Amino acid sequence: MIMCENIDFSYRKDQKLFNNLSVSFEGSHIYGLLGKNGAGKTTLLKCICGLLHPSSGNITIYGKSVFKRLPSILSSIFFLPETFFIPDMSVEQYIKYYSPFYPNFNIKTFEDSSRVLEIENEKRISSFSYGQKKKFLLAFGFATKAPIVILDEPTNGLDIPSKTIIRKKIAESFTEEQSVIISTHQVRDLQQIFDSIIILNDGKIIFNRSLELIAKNLAIVQVTNDDDKYENTSSYFEQTPIGKIYLTKNEQNSSKQQPIDIEFLFNATINNPDFVNSLFSN
Repeated sequence: MIMCENIDFSYRKDQKLFNNLSVSFEGSHIYGLLGKNGAGKTTLLKCICGLLHPSSGNITIYGKSVFKRLPSILSSIFFLPETFFIPDMSVEQYIKYYSPFYPNFNIKTFEDSSRVLEIENEKRISSFSYGQKKKFLLAFGFATKAPIVILDEPTNGLDIPSKTIIRKKIAESFTEEQSVIISTHQVRDLQQIFDSIIILNDGKIIFNRSLELIAKNLAIVQVTNDDDKYENTSSYFEQTPIGKIYLTKNEQNSSKQQPIDIEFLFNATINNPDFVNSLFSN
């Protein structure tokens, strides 16, 4: 569905952000795109949308270059950036002017989402708080039924009940025809809905695997200070008051999946990507 091939990108001539970066996103997946501040997550998302242009390489959607800005491609993408601008208009006006860009827009889906998210549709959007504006745009995004949904930090600025609703709405709205890419630092808010994890660091993809494969191959174990049997067999751990938590190979059964803390996996991968990726070798 989305192919990024050999992408080079720089904000400064003397410092490349991406150097020959390649990654693909298929349909029927909800991707978690993770990385530290400045890793290039937002830049990659904007390149995929055709809003930024790499110095070399190509990005295609359905085999067509995003940089041609074809209406058929643009109408297949809904992108919610972390920082956004909404014109001073009513909800009704926004729907009237922007929904025609999405041929599959469903007003009932918008109304249902608005009701659940407690959006006051009779007010002008400019009177909304930041969190209310974000909930409105998410409700609009669900209603577009766009094949590609790209969300940059969708839970920032939301209260705890709203985060729960958004997580549920993303899962409910997702179809087999869609590809959803979510960039976030709030991993615990959204890890329940991810089925694939991509980690970007220093402008490179250092990890890219399905959650099913992660759960089959990796295990997180906790040991007490006086029973540290993994000390010489694991290259990543975190200290706790009663012992250590290790990331290690799932040796129990290749078909038995282990629950994985994605935040812990992210920290391990950033610190030692070679070790983490080696755990997937047979």
